[in-house]
Amino acid sequence: MKQKVNRVQVRKKTVAIRAVDANGHALPGASVSIQQTRSGFPLGCALKNTILQSSEYQSWFAARFTVTTFTNEMKWYSNEPVEGKETYADADAMLAFSKQHGIAVRGHNVVWDNRQYVQNWVQSLPTQKLREAVNRKFNSVMTRYRGQVIAWDVVNENVHFSYFESKLGENASSIFYQQAHQLDPHALMFLNEFNTLEVPVDGKSTPAKYLQKLQQIQSFGNLSRMAIGLEGHFGTPDISYMRAALDTLAGANVPIWLTEVDVTHSNQSKHLEDILREAHSHPAVQGIVIFGVWNPKGCFSRMCLTDVNFKNLPTGDVVDKLLSEWRTHNVAATTDADGLHRAELFHGEYKITINHPSSNSSSVRSLTVDSASQNNNVLTVMGKMSIKWANRTPMGLELRCKWFNPEIEAFNKVMLALRPQVEHIVSAGDASFFFHMAASLSKTLRLKRSLLSVLSSPRLTPLSAFSSSDAPPPPPTYAAASAGSRSQEKERGKWSKALLFLPGAITFGLGTWQLFRRQEKIEMLDYRTKRLEMEPLKWNELSSSDHDFNSLEFRKVICEGDFDESKSVYVGPRSRSISGVTENGFYVITPLVPRITGPGSVQLPVLVNRGWVPRGWRKKLENSENSGRSSTPKIVDAKQIEGSAWWKFWSKESTVTKVEENSTAPTRVIGVVRGSEKPSIFVPENDPSTGQWFYVDVPMIARACGVPDNTLYIEDINEDVSASNPYPIPKDVNTLIRHSVMPQDHLNYTFTWYSSRLL
Repeated sequence: MKQKVNRVQVRKKTVAIRAVDANGHALPGASVSIQQTRSGFPLGCALKNTILQSSEYQSWFAARFTVTTFTNEMKWYSNEPVEGKETYADADAMLAFSKQHGIAVRGHNVVWDNRQYVQNWVQSLPTQKLREAVNRKFNSVMTRYRGQVIAWDVVNENVHFSYFESKLGENASSIFYQQAHQLDPHALMFLNEFNTLEVPVDGKSTPAKYLQKLQQIQSFGNLSRMAIGLEGHFGTPDISYMRAALDTLAGANVPIWLTEVDVTHSNQSKHLEDILREAHSHPAVQGIVIFGVWNPKGCFSRMCLTDVNFKNLPTGDVVDKLLSEWRTHNVAATTDADGLHRAELFHGEYKITINHPSSNSSSVRSLTVDSASQNNNVLTVMGKMSIKWANRTPMGLELRCKWFNPEIEAFNKVMLALRPQVEHIVSAGDASFFFHMAASLSKTLRLKRSLLSVLSSPRLTPLSAFSSSDAPPPPPTYAAASAGSRSQEKERGKWSKALLFLPGAITFGLGTWQLFRRQEKIEMLDYRTKRLEMEPLKWNELSSSDHDFNSLEFRKVICEGDFDESKSVYVGPRSRSISGVTENGFYVITPLVPRITGPGSVQLPVLVNRGWVPRGWRKKLENSENSGRSSTPKIVDAKQIEGSAWWKFWSKESTVTKVEENSTAPTRVIGVVRGSEKPSIFVPENDPSTGQWFYVDVPMIARACGVPDNTLYIEDINEDVSASNPYPIPKDVNTLIRHSVMPQDHLNYTFTWYSSRLL
């Protein structure tokens, strides 16, 4: 009996519904109707593309389930069986069906860590090409369905298998989860695994091993939406072990779902019911998906719920029974002497309707009951039985006051006058949306401010109850007032109007300023794009007469020479952001010493931001630098260099560096010229004496490296990374075009400022 009571407590709450009239007086004898419109516990079933060809299957499925997982249609081997040829036709159609019927979808899966399910063309890729292909897959599927799925199985069966880690490094899966979180931040990110719940004898995926992998992923970055996915492919279930495993996993304090439940056993239906009841009764479990798909040719999967004619099998009867048992059926009741009715309700969404004999109207409220709801929480439903107002609006008030009309009309005139400038600054589509929003804003202001004036006016009083006759009641009467009090009231009104209008004028100005900032940002990004599209400059072949070297920023340059590894500087901690991946590490900045290519060629070193390395790789690079210093080219101390003006750096007569003889081929770098960063007030100062660099200060780094203060600084964008040595990872050239605040952000700020006039 104790276990049954606990099950009720886990998924139910007691709610007290109070019916009152418009004066707050209790309404005994009011009829209460409670209708559950959606279950609060997601119990779903997997889908395959066969549902697209059967209307009967669609009807059978939509009548039962609120959540689904596509068995194969979002998997990589289904979407891209041949490199470069993607197809999402089935997944798109299945998602459209799910949306039409209010069925939530879990994204399954982005990549699969089991080599058996990795396409041959993927397995044949070298390391860097594999990394690029995986990034494309993440961007392709997650961008396509972002905001349309509730969850993603990011790296399927990541505890048992490690194909991508073996190819891309031990942190590959952690990076994948970071990338997924960036691409779809509102979806749950599942670590989906088998045999953690099903059997105690699989040492690879015990609850302890599972939690260890989960913690590894979580510790790699800030992942606020992680979740535990337990496949649940059972043979003979051990319910006691299942309960203990769930208790252990619940300690992670993240949502738990059973994601692919099926049973292979002669007593299949009984074992399925035991598993579902146990999972439903555990407070940490937040959803269940059954893997029992329908096939027109018969049951070829481990478990089916219906035959080919949609007649339930015993397993289907179990599911229907539990679906009915775990929901609140329609309730019809009457309030007691205190106007109360208490009901024990399953978690979910409800429609509450109150009727009373004294009125022909009904009051309807929506209610959500979930684990956060308190037992005996009181929902007060106010009727409209004792007081009525003339010319009733949805708020039940008469809106006659025109106090704010002058301010609203002034707002409209300003908007019309500004229209040509706005259309010049933003695109036609944006301008149309902008003015549509402004019109709605004006209308809302009129309603809101009139409503406020009615509520705040001491002179407007409600009318007494009147009959259902069509004749309107007489207008409200007002008490006589002295001339002096009216004058004071008028004076107060002027000041009140001025004070209320001032914030709106300020926010309107700020919103308009954002439009001009947007145009400036568009022009800046266009300038950067055009500069990056220009032919790269060959640094080693430049001389003082070749170019205006004061205007090189955002120009691509090609340099050849030798890195002086002994003088590398690590700037950080920094996060890497490539294709949505965010990970802490450092940027490595190293002087590149050009080799002499001929008379008049540039002999000056270049500071190269070679790219990003994770924390662990910094020590590896430093150790390799220490062991290889004897063969590293040396840079002459900066004191030997005459002058510091830009033009002297390009003088043919001055040789400023000397390179020791080196028989190896020079390193070729393709980079973009950049300048120093502008740190915020929260960034600590650089400390060269301790080797702590928090931001890029080119002159300071140059001095620390023993080169001139105004040495050229470039950021490496070369994509040809060695598969055997994947770090440092150069910057993506597209990130150089971006800005922390993009034009669309300014447009959003504009809408925000204009909308703030509502407040």
